[in-house]
Amino acid sequence: MSEGTLFVKDSRTSKEYEIPITRNSVKAADFKKIVGPAEGTNPADHVAKGLRLFDPGVQHTATHESKITWVDGNKGVLLFRGHNFQQLWDNDFEDMLHLMVWETLPTPEQKESLRKEIAEVSYNVADSVAQTIRSFPQNGPAVPMALAGLAAYAAANPDILPAYNAGTTLHRNPEAIRSAIVKAVGAYITVIAIADCHRKGIKFTSPSLDKTVYENLLIMLGRVDADGNPDTLLLNSYRHSGAMGADHEITNSTFALLVAASSLGDPVSSLISAISTCYGPLHMGACESAFKSMQKVGSVENARLLIESVKRGERRLYGYGHRMYRTVDPRIARVRGIVKDLGNDSHPVLPIAMEIDRLASTDEYFVKRDLHANVDLFVVFVGIGLGWHADFVPLFIVLLRLPGYMAHWNEAMHRDIKLMRPAGFYTGPTEAVDDEPAVTTETTFAAPETPAAIPETAVPVPAAAAPAAVEPTAVPAN
Repeated sequence: MSEGTLFVKDSRTSKEYEIPITRNSVKAADFKKIVGPAEGTNPADHVAKGLRLFDPGVQHTATHESKITWVDGNKGVLLFRGHNFQQLWDNDFEDMLHLMVWETLPTPEQKESLRKEIAEVSYNVADSVAQTIRSFPQNGPAVPMALAGLAAYAAANPDILPAYNAGTTLHRNPEAIRSAIVKAVGAYITVIAIADCHRKGIKFTSPSLDKTVYENLLIMLGRVDADGNPDTLLLNSYRHSGAMGADHEITNSTFALLVAASSLGDPVSSLISAISTCYGPLHMGACESAFKSMQKVGSVENARLLIESVKRGERRLYGYGHRMYRTVDPRIARVRGIVKDLGNDSHPVLPIAMEIDRLASTDEYFVKRDLHANVDLFVVFVGIGLGWHADFVPLFIVLLRLPGYMAHWNEAMHRDIKLMRPAGFYTGPTEAVDDEPAVTTETTFAAPETPAAIPETAVPVPAAAAPAAVEPTAVPAN
């Protein structure tokens, strides 16, 4: 039963309240009417403003409605707009983007129009983007290169920035929304290709105006045959990976994207927020962390030592456990199949991953906690098989996730405006400390004879780095 009424009795006042239950949920605002006596309470508890809901990590709170992706973690079901990924197995990027954002698979005419628009953006990315990326050390980490490249794209195309354009909004403007999505997608594809070429020290090849997204990516990366045509095996592997990786409900990075979107930010800026978030080792960075951890294990024989150290709380096991799934991740079997298709099943680290999964899947410690392998344990071998370095694999996953990211951003642009600004749970002092005398300084400002001119351009202030997260023993992926 999903509908009903929640009866609440407040022991502080003996008052009773009725709160509607709709689709097995209650509205947080309905709890604001539950008000207790505020006299003598800590001001930080805001008793007079009504009952608060405390939900660390937003693990039990739904922030919005969505029609995009359904995950049934008990049955291992993953649906994109009602389609399972097996039904979408051979679709191009353009097909997935149209399905996720505009709700249907495209007609041939719609697909060709979308393909052309994205190709034009990719082709016309400003030289300053490449210059920015190439200013990084060639052996530097991949994700900062991509973030800088996207920022450089936004700087070279300030028309995409609503605040820069006097608050011009994209909200409920379908034509402007489509244009913004196409620019974000086209820019990202070229940015990661330039970054990969810079890392490998190879020549970057401009994309073709006549090719699809995946074809152009392979062209830019130099993964072509003697006639300059994209490698067919790699092309199919991108399609298969994209069918699985298009979205995964409200992940940590998707939520970050939606926070940025709630301020009516553009999709490039929102994507930067998502990428910054996803690179943490508790999210998409887990695949890189898992791979490097397995490299340190060194051999299949040492896998048991890793498992035992994890059980003692001495080590972390990346790629195992998932917040959504209480069964086997439905994507894993297909990921292993792609690894085999790419001929990467002979990678020296893969047997270590297989042994870790074999040991953990039969160990009571993991079984009784419903901890199973997630896709992060194996997806890095797909990325490596496609030619990416291990630290580029999070960017490869973002590429696959672009249709979902853009779909969520699109939904946000069509919802009522709700700036995401959660309340804090303050536990510090509520009165100024009096161990030192307060110093008051009065300053008098003289009015200028002539008003100062407002500069036409502003210098952006770089955002502060977020503190590192504390990681659990078995790391749940998103």
